[in-house]
Amino acid sequence: MSAAPAQWAQFEWVVFGIGNRSRGDDAAGPLILDWLADQPPPPGGWLLLEVFQLQPEHVLDMAQGRQVLFVDACLGLPEGWRLDPCVADPAAPAFSHQLSPEQLMAVYQQTLDSAPPLAWTLRICAESTDLGTALSPRTSQNLQKLTTDSAN
Repeated sequence: MSAAPAQWAQFEWVVFGIGNRSRGDDAAGPLILDWLADQPPPPGGWLLLEVFQLQPEHVLDMAQGRQVLFVDACLGLPEGWRLDPCVADPAAPAFSHQLSPEQLMAVYQQTLDSAPPLAWTLRICAESTDLGTALSPRTSQNLQKLTTDSAN
């Protein structure tokens, strides 16, 4: 398996803000994109993409970056946030239009017959993703702390 052609990578980072702004804490990913859009871009720049869910077609967006960050709310996370390396999970079925970051990495390998870019998942603790609800105080505090810590 080869690396994606170098000419595909137009940005240092591709950042997926995954979530729905109308579903309470599910807005965490898009809200991080809002914060990033107000920051100076890193050398090599970034492509910021707000998506409701990951789909197979997003492999073409991934190919535009040397590194990828998936930012999403997580109902099962006990506190704060968690940053983990993201690796392809070829065992996970990927016959859906709602993929996990790990499934999307596997689709990348299968579709482009090349190793995906380096990738990480940033999961932010969430309490509720009910339609029409506001961001919970806890998730709001987590976002505030994350952006404050990242700015320093």
